[in-house]
Amino acid sequence: MTRIRVEVWCTMQKRIPKEFSLRSYRRGEEQKIVDFLNLCYGTWGDLDKWRWKNVQYPTFEKDYTTIAEMNKEIVGYGALFLRNLHVPSLGTLHTVTLGDAAVHPKLRRRGLYTSLREVRLSIANSKGAALILVHNEKESIVHKMNKKRGYIEIHYPVYIKVLNPRSVLKAELRDIIKKRKELRDFMEGMNIVVELKRKHTKEKPINGIQITMDEKSLPLLAKIRTTRKTRGILLLFALISGRLKIRFRPTGLLVRKLIKGSLKFVRFLCA
Repeated sequence: MTRIRVEVWCTMQKRIPKEFSLRSYRRGEEQKIVDFLNLCYGTWGDLDKWRWKNVQYPTFEKDYTTIAEMNKEIVGYGALFLRNLHVPSLGTLHTVTLGDAAVHPKLRRRGLYTSLREVRLSIANSKGAALILVHNEKESIVHKMNKKRGYIEIHYPVYIKVLNPRSVLKAELRDIIKKRKELRDFMEGMNIVVELKRKHTKEKPINGIQITMDEKSLPLLAKIRTTRKTRGILLLFALISGRLKIRFRPTGLLVRKLIKGSLKFVRFLCA
């Protein structure tokens, strides 16, 4: 590590609770990091995704990834990425993007997230960064907190051409299910089939749940993923308009889960 990097660590180590310690990422612990992110996010991704976002990034260095430990276990994580931004009127600016950050669910509200953020900001300053960029889901807790911290919200257009709508729809629907504990618990052990609507094809019998959408549903699906307050209304609209269809064959497991869910709802109403 460079001298300034050592000074950053020594300074930041004094600011975090004594039971925690901060250090850089070590090669060979990639799977532990991925398991930790999946624990914190519900479903974050796999090892290939982590390598693609981190190790394969052009300016990646292991010292830019911060790990928080307690009793030799990972309890905090924060990534940082450096890149140059070319501005015609200003020239080349050094910028830093704050990547994924997470704190163990049982250790939140103890100042660890703030420590992870501050150590990354210190590294950014040591590299002469002129701008710090973050990407947050709109109206999320982190989004609101960053606005209070002085971050300026910038909107910029993104254009995407979908080459394989079928694969995209399947991935998006599975992601929605995985990120919601209630859906995961309900659908655990059942056969779930996600299909793209096709014309002039006979529907095959299924043994479980089948979710069918058409290609025009892609923009709507994106809104469902990124909108919190109106997500239920959008799903209802998708069902009513026929863009989303759900059908199932009443297997024994599905019937048991439906009965169990109905009893819970009745108990909630009677409470």
